[in-house]
Amino acid sequence: MLYGIVYGVFGWWWLWRTGACFYPFLDPTLPPQTSVPVHLGIIVLMVGFFAIGVGVDTSTAGISFGMKATAVYTGAFLVTWTGVLTGGQPQPVKLKPQ
Repeated sequence: MLYGIVYGVFGWWWLWRTGACFYPFLDPTLPPQTSVPVHLGIIVLMVGFFAIGVGVDTSTAGISFGMKATAVYTGAFLVTWTGVLTGGQPQPVKLKPQ
């Protein structure tokens, strides 16, 4: 959570120093009615993911590290390679011919 907040501050500093903003939705030069809710929303999202992580860690306190690691890698594999998030089979990557 702190990493995300520090990264946001770094992004503001980098914008001030170079004039480059990596993510258009985090651009602090946007009007306050746009930028403030976006920044607050991202902070709330980070806090929510942190709270979910703490809850999962607390509820799995009796499970060995090996079982936890296996569950995490299996979940990442299923989400990444099976199309669970898109509702279908993942599309193959089409590379441009060289």
